[in-house]
Amino acid sequence: MDVTIKNPAGATVYSKRISGTGQTGDSQQLEGMKGAWTVEYNFNSYTGQFGIEITQ
Repeated sequence: MDVTIKNPAGATVYSKRISGTGQTGDSQQLEGMKGAWTVEYNFNSYTGQFGIEITQ
């Protein structure tokens, strides 16, 4: 699974590739401009759970 987060300007500010099975997570504090941020998931070779927390 590929996880990508883009800021309102369209720049990628976070990217991670996860493969295999199981449960995983990551921690990354992102700050920046106001507007609509984009979270993209591309499911390919990962079976399991991935959590994301978004706070303002």
